[in-house]
Amino acid sequence: MFFDFTISVNTIITLLALVIAFISIREQIKSSLGTKEDVFKARRVEQLKIAFEIEKHISETSLMALDFFNKIADNKEVKENDLEYYYALIERYLQAIDTLCFAINKGYLDNVGDWKHKYNDTISENIKAYTMHYGVGTPYKNTVNIYKKWNDAQ
Repeated sequence: MFFDFTISVNTIITLLALVIAFISIREQIKSSLGTKEDVFKARRVEQLKIAFEIEKHISETSLMALDFFNKIADNKEVKENDLEYYYALIERYLQAIDTLCFAINKGYLDNVGDWKHKYNDTISENIKAYTMHYGVGTPYKNTVNIYKKWNDAQ
Protein backbone atom coordinates (compact mmCIF):
# COMPACT_ATOMS: atom_id res chain seq x y z
CA MET A 1 0.00 0.00 0.00
CA PHE A 2 2.81 2.40 0.88
CA PHE A 3 4.45 1.44 -2.41
CA ASP A 4 1.28 2.33 -4.37
CA PHE A 5 1.04 5.66 -2.57
CA THR A 6 4.66 6.51 -3.46
CA ILE A 7 4.08 5.62 -7.11
CA SER A 8 0.95 7.77 -7.18
CA VAL A 9 2.77 10.73 -5.62
CA ASN A 10 5.69 10.31 -8.04
CA THR A 11 3.26 10.07 -10.94
CA ILE A 12 1.47 13.25 -9.85
CA ILE A 13 4.78 15.08 -9.40
CA THR A 14 5.94 13.90 -12.83
CA LEU A 15 2.68 15.02 -14.43
CA LEU A 16 2.96 18.43 -12.73
CA ALA A 17 6.54 18.74 -13.99
CA LEU A 18 5.36 17.89 -17.52
CA VAL A 19 2.56 20.47 -17.33
CA ILE A 20 5.01 23.11 -16.07
CA ALA A 21 7.50 22.20 -18.81
CA PHE A 22 4.75 22.36 -21.44
CA ILE A 23 3.61 25.79 -20.22
CA SER A 24 7.21 26.99 -20.16
CA ILE A 25 7.85 25.78 -23.71
CA ARG A 26 4.61 27.38 -24.92
CA GLU A 27 5.64 30.71 -23.36
CA GLN A 28 9.07 30.48 -24.96
CA ILE A 29 7.46 29.87 -28.35
CA LYS A 30 5.15 32.86 -27.86
CA SER A 31 8.06 35.08 -26.85
CA SER A 32 10.14 33.91 -29.81
CA LEU A 33 7.27 34.75 -32.17
CA GLY A 34 7.19 38.20 -30.65
CA THR A 35 10.92 38.41 -31.22
CA LYS A 36 10.48 37.52 -34.90
CA GLU A 37 7.96 40.34 -35.26
CA ASP A 38 10.41 42.68 -33.56
CA VAL A 39 13.16 41.56 -35.92
CA PHE A 40 10.86 42.12 -38.92
CA LYS A 41 9.96 45.61 -37.68
CA ALA A 42 13.61 46.42 -37.05
CA ARG A 43 14.49 45.24 -40.56
CA ARG A 44 11.81 47.47 -42.06
CA VAL A 45 13.12 50.43 -40.07
CA GLU A 46 16.65 49.73 -41.30
CA GLN A 47 15.40 49.51 -44.88
CA LEU A 48 13.70 52.86 -44.49
CA LYS A 49 16.88 54.37 -43.07
CA ILE A 50 18.85 53.05 -46.04
CA ALA A 51 16.27 54.36 -48.49
CA PHE A 52 16.07 57.79 -46.87
CA GLU A 53 19.83 58.12 -46.73
CA ILE A 54 20.22 57.22 -50.41
CA GLU A 55 17.38 59.51 -51.46
CA LYS A 56 18.85 62.30 -49.32
CA HIS A 57 22.17 61.86 -51.12
CA ILE A 58 20.47 61.92 -54.53
CA SER A 59 18.48 65.05 -53.61
CA GLU A 60 21.50 66.87 -52.17
CA THR A 61 23.50 66.17 -55.31
CA SER A 62 20.64 67.35 -57.52
CA LEU A 63 20.37 70.57 -55.52
CA MET A 64 24.11 71.12 -55.77
CA ALA A 65 23.88 70.68 -59.54
CA LEU A 66 20.98 73.14 -59.71
CA ASP A 67 22.96 75.69 -57.69
CA PHE A 68 25.91 75.15 -60.00
CA PHE A 69 23.79 75.73 -63.11
CA ASN A 70 22.32 78.89 -61.58
CA LYS A 71 25.83 80.14 -60.83
CA ILE A 72 26.92 79.45 -64.40
CA ALA A 73 23.79 81.15 -65.75
CA ASP A 74 24.51 84.25 -63.64
CA ASN A 75 28.20 84.45 -64.54
CA LYS A 76 27.78 83.38 -68.18
CA GLU A 77 31.35 82.20 -67.95
CA VAL A 78 32.58 78.67 -67.43
CA LYS A 79 36.00 78.19 -65.90
CA GLU A 80 38.07 75.02 -65.85
CA ASN A 81 37.39 74.60 -62.12
CA ASP A 82 33.68 74.85 -62.86
CA LEU A 83 33.91 71.99 -65.33
CA GLU A 84 35.81 69.82 -62.84
CA TYR A 85 33.15 70.55 -60.23
CA TYR A 86 30.41 69.72 -62.75
CA TYR A 87 32.01 66.38 -63.60
CA ALA A 88 32.42 65.62 -59.90
CA LEU A 89 28.71 66.36 -59.38
CA ILE A 90 27.76 64.02 -62.20
CA GLU A 91 29.94 61.27 -60.72
CA ARG A 92 28.46 61.81 -57.27
CA TYR A 93 24.92 61.70 -58.64
CA LEU A 94 25.55 58.56 -60.70
CA GLN A 95 27.18 56.90 -57.68
CA ALA A 96 24.11 57.69 -55.56
CA ILE A 97 21.82 56.13 -58.18
CA ASP A 98 24.15 53.13 -58.39
CA THR A 99 24.05 52.75 -54.60
CA LEU A 100 20.26 52.67 -54.74
CA CYS A 101 20.42 50.02 -57.47
CA PHE A 102 22.94 48.03 -55.41
CA ALA A 103 20.54 48.04 -52.44
CA ILE A 104 17.70 46.87 -54.67
CA ASN A 105 19.86 44.19 -56.36
CA LYS A 106 21.02 42.78 -53.02
CA GLY A 107 17.52 42.76 -51.51
CA TYR A 108 18.31 45.40 -48.89
CA LEU A 109 15.14 47.20 -49.95
CA ASP A 110 11.82 45.39 -50.22
CA ASN A 111 8.91 46.40 -52.43
CA VAL A 112 10.96 46.52 -55.60
CA GLY A 113 7.82 47.50 -57.49
CA ASP A 114 7.65 50.77 -55.55
CA TRP A 115 11.27 51.54 -56.38
CA LYS A 116 10.72 50.64 -60.01
CA HIS A 117 7.73 52.95 -60.19
CA LYS A 118 9.70 55.78 -58.61
CA TYR A 119 13.10 55.41 -60.31
CA ASN A 120 12.67 53.55 -63.61
CA ASP A 121 12.32 56.75 -65.64
CA THR A 122 15.23 58.40 -63.83
CA ILE A 123 17.50 55.42 -64.46
CA SER A 124 16.46 55.19 -68.12
CA GLU A 125 17.08 58.92 -68.61
CA ASN A 126 20.49 58.65 -66.94
CA ILE A 127 21.51 55.75 -69.17
CA LYS A 128 20.54 57.80 -72.24
CA ALA A 129 21.93 61.16 -71.05
CA TYR A 130 25.26 59.85 -69.74
CA THR A 131 26.02 57.09 -72.26
CA MET A 132 29.76 57.68 -71.92
CA HIS A 133 29.51 56.66 -68.24
CA TYR A 134 27.64 53.43 -68.95
CA GLY A 135 29.84 51.82 -71.57
CA VAL A 136 32.07 48.77 -71.30
CA GLY A 137 33.81 48.62 -67.93
CA THR A 138 31.39 51.01 -66.29
CA PRO A 139 31.70 51.43 -62.53
CA TYR A 140 27.90 51.67 -62.41
CA LYS A 141 27.13 48.00 -63.02
CA ASN A 142 24.26 47.95 -60.54
CA THR A 143 22.46 50.70 -62.44
CA VAL A 144 22.95 48.87 -65.72
CA ASN A 145 21.68 45.60 -64.19
CA ILE A 146 18.54 47.24 -62.81
CA TYR A 147 17.97 49.07 -66.10
CA LYS A 148 18.17 45.81 -68.04
CA LYS A 149 16.06 43.88 -65.54
CA TRP A 150 13.30 46.48 -65.36
CA ASN A 151 13.18 47.21 -69.07
CA ASP A 152 13.37 43.57 -70.17
CA ALA A 153 10.41 42.81 -67.90
CA GLN A 154 8.18 45.31 -69.72
